[in-house]
Amino acid sequence: MFFWDMTRIDISGLSKAECREREHKAGMELCRNMLLRHFSIENPRFLTSEHGKPYLEGNGVYFNISHSQGAIACAVCDMPIGIDIEFLSSSENEDRLKRLAKRFFGENEIDFILASDNIHYDFYYIWTRKEAISKCVGLPFLQMRHYNSLECESVTSYEKDGYIISIAINI
Repeated sequence: MFFWDMTRIDISGLSKAECREREHKAGMELCRNMLLRHFSIENPRFLTSEHGKPYLEGNGVYFNISHSQGAIACAVCDMPIGIDIEFLSSSENEDRLKRLAKRFFGENEIDFILASDNIHYDFYYIWTRKEAISKCVGLPFLQMRHYNSLECESVTSYEKDGYIISIAINI
C-alpha cells in the first residue's frame, strides 16, 4: 500500500535557486507529515544513497519527493517507491519536446510521441513515468533510456491541477 499527496506553494518573485530551496523545504515538511500520519514515524532520519536517492534509516519505509513550478508531490510506502511531478505546459515548443524525446526516450516511446495528437501531455506522461522508475530503482535518469515506461505495470499516472504525477512502486 502506498500513499501520496500534492501541495502547492507560492514561488512568485523568487529566483530559480530560491524556488528550488523553498520547494525542497516544503517537500521535506510534506514527507515528515505523511510519515507521521501513515507510518507513525516521528523525527525521521533522512540519508542519501551513493546515487543520490534519499532514504530513511532502518525502518522499512520508503519515500520519494518531487517538485515542479510550485507544486510538491510526495509518496510513502512499505516498498521502494519513486514519484515525479511535472507542470503540463502547452506553450512548450513541440520541436523541442520531440528532440528531448529522441535524446532520452526509447524507440517505442519516441514513436508514441511522434504519432501523438497531444505531444505536450504525452511527452510529460512518459517523462514522469521514466523519472519515477529511475527514482524507484535509484539509478540515474539517463540509464532509463531503453526502459519502455509505457509497458511498465508498476507505474501509475495521475493528472491534477495542471500537473502530471507518476508513481513507480517496487520495480
